[in-house]
Amino acid sequence: MAKYTVESDYCSVFGMDTHARSTTMKGRDLLTGKPRTKCFGDCLSAEEIMEWMAVNFAPPFYAAYESC
Repeated sequence: MAKYTVESDYCSVFGMDTHARSTTMKGRDLLTGKPRTKCFGDCLSAEEIMEWMAVNFAPPFYAAYESC
C-alpha cells in the first residue's frame, strides 16, 4: 500500500484563516518552496480565492481552513 503524502499528490498547499470581515490565505508552492500570503477583505467569493491561487501557484491544489 502506497504511503499518502500531500507532497506526492499536490503542487501547492494553502491554509485559510477566516473571520467575519476578512480571509487570509497563505500558500506554498511545494516545487519551489516559495510562500505567499494575501488578505482578502469584505465578503469575497470562492472564485476570487481560486483566481488568486491559479495566478500565483501551480495546480493541483490542497487547501484547508481554520474555523472556530
